[in-house]
Amino acid sequence: PTKATSLRSFTSRRGTAYRARGHVRVCAMAEYRTETNGVVKRSLEDLQVRINAAKEVVDMPARNAQLADLENQAEASDLWDSPTKAQALMQAIASVRGELEAMEQLQSDLEDAQVALEFSLEDDDPQLLEEAASLSARVEEGLAKWETS
Repeated sequence: PTKATSLRSFTSRRGTAYRARGHVRVCAMAEYRTETNGVVKRSLEDLQVRINAAKEVVDMPARNAQLADLENQAEASDLWDSPTKAQALMQAIASVRGELEAMEQLQSDLEDAQVALEFSLEDDDPQLLEEAASLSARVEEGLAKWETS
């Protein structure tokens, strides 16, 4: 073989090797995304179970009724006749409202993460998968904070 033929042969083999490595990289990324999708999906399922348990502990319907009752008391015309009683009532309202809003925010973030994951699977979109994982981490952090308080 001539020098030119050997060079073309080498260049051709090198190109094939680069394409093969590129294919391996693409396959590895697809496998990584599939594995990551599964991890995020399991994490979201676990978080949903934990949020449901937290909602049972909080007893959301009873807390909503309690908030409505406290807000009705706050509408009384003689509320500020006793400033210490009024302040205690306002603190109770803020506490109950904060607890309810925290649970609602956790549920909302979890639902957003589930939608992002679903769309990432449909569109094979790594950015949506990253968004789902980020939201999952935020829900995990918020739930862990609630569970330890």
